[in-house]
Amino acid sequence: MAAPRTANSCRGIVRHRKFLANSVSASKGQQHTSHEFGVRSGMYCESMSDMNGDVDAVLLTALDLEYSAIRAHLINIRTQVHPIGTHFETGTVPGTSTRVAIAAAGEGNRAAAVLVERANALFRPNIALFIGIAGALHTDIELGDVVVATRVYGYHGGKAEPGEFLTRPRAWDSPHELLQHARYLSRTRWWCHFSPHPADHPPYSIHFRPIAAGDVVLDTPTGPLVDLIRRHYNDVAAIEMESAGAAEAAHLNGPLPLLTIRGISDRADGQKEVTDASGSQQLASAHAAEFALALLTRFGNAGQPGKPKQPPASDRISIGVGGDISGQLVIGTGNQVTWSRPPPDRPET
Repeated sequence: MAAPRTANSCRGIVRHRKFLANSVSASKGQQHTSHEFGVRSGMYCESMSDMNGDVDAVLLTALDLEYSAIRAHLINIRTQVHPIGTHFETGTVPGTSTRVAIAAAGEGNRAAAVLVERANALFRPNIALFIGIAGALHTDIELGDVVVATRVYGYHGGKAEPGEFLTRPRAWDSPHELLQHARYLSRTRWWCHFSPHPADHPPYSIHFRPIAAGDVVLDTPTGPLVDLIRRHYNDVAAIEMESAGAAEAAHLNGPLPLLTIRGISDRADGQKEVTDASGSQQLASAHAAEFALALLTRFGNAGQPGKPKQPPASDRISIGVGGDISGQLVIGTGNQVTWSRPPPDRPET
């Protein structure tokens, strides 16, 4: 986990920050030379170690109401902008030193995949959580309950032949260690961390089951899509529109451990408009956010799973100067700049 740190005053957002690297020495005895390097960064801060915000986890959503449910619990919130223009906010989970970044992707698997890729490149987090709402497909799941995905299905793959549709599914199992933390947490009085109802029993249930993610809003109890899911994905407990893209992007990034946490806002039964009007989306968003943040609190107290942190991609620069001095400039923590050259047996470019 990131250690507690003093706040650095950030001086504005820039697309390119220029550093003057002095006294770069060539191994062949050339004189020290000064060069100016452009570094793409989302925020200009006094401390270079603060350029990526020391973010431990990224919390991503599709809708603004899901985003707001998470943001309401964070403290020490700052804004950070990706060079392309995507806005993130970073904040601290109360009671821990855990720093998180949050962003809303908008609806759809493609948008979710892009946001996961962008967040990973900017922050190099240890874990990612995709948090939001979903429609229930099992009758034992109540409105307001939370489903933690044990597996994510991308159900739209297939081949259409005369008279039949042959499924070609994609599936991503959730990371074992993240699931273990979540399962353990669900057996404790976890709701006392963030829920406004610190009673003897949790105000809603936590389910661990597969989730399906496609590119349509399902709001009917019958039809071809319902039949396809029932026939080929009958263990699916909830359906939504982003987790397949997020899971694919996370798989391609390291992999980046990613867990989907969804609050149930409707039953995909043709009554979605009525159910949503009752405030079910806000309730489900709040419940998913509460459990997700309680999970991060557990990480803060028990040690966080995930991959080792690496310098952001924007802090690694390969350069060549005059065809003779070449190598990689790595901007590390504590304003440390190191210079490395290729091994002697590798041709220099």
